[in-house]
Amino acid sequence: MARPRTDDPGVSAAPTRQTITRIADWNAVGSPSLSLPVSPVNLGDLLVFDAVCYGSKQVTGGPTGGGVTTWTLVTSGRSQATPEYVYQWQGVVTSTGPSTITITTSAPGNTILMATELNTPIAAPKWYVYGSTFSGEYSGSNYAWYAPILTPQGTDEMWLAFVATGNGTFAMPGFVFGGGTFVLDSDGYAGVATMPNVAYPTNLQFVCNQAGAVNYDQIGCLVYATS
Repeated sequence: MARPRTDDPGVSAAPTRQTITRIADWNAVGSPSLSLPVSPVNLGDLLVFDAVCYGSKQVTGGPTGGGVTTWTLVTSGRSQATPEYVYQWQGVVTSTGPSTITITTSAPGNTILMATELNTPIAAPKWYVYGSTFSGEYSGSNYAWYAPILTPQGTDEMWLAFVATGNGTFAMPGFVFGGGTFVLDSDGYAGVATMPNVAYPTNLQFVCNQAGAVNYDQIGCLVYATS
């Protein structure tokens, strides 16, 4: 029996991985910072939304809005020795233009909210986020901490890392910080870093050299998209 041709209209071609580009970033820092104005550019893009809640409070509702109909929690965690909760969600853009991502929390206090928009050359890709990891702890002295190792499972994947530290210098060869490093109050730093189209196979890890007695939090994940 002859094999069907893949160019036959009745035969679906195998999914093709797409090159991912980071095209926009937004952030809101301070107290209470429970909403983040964004303006997604393209329908079908992926938004990744990160939140850090200080002072033992937790997210009790949301996120909603941001041009996304359905938000899905990717991962969350609590710092080992400090009362901080960290969250990461993903959602596909269903409406473009100015909008606001909103959350509610269990109590007042400082927060960090950040969102990143990812795009591919095709209009309606299928997005996959996996390998999500969280780490966070407190160090009483100068300390170099390492994010968990992530290993891509194929080509054209993007490594996305949200990092926040009380004081430190990031050492991330190959990473790109969107919009620079964002200042939290008087002595904190946070940012979203990406390494586009990472080599495969390889183990991925970054280090932050912090100064003094401070805490850090990080969430990392791998993202890929297919036709």
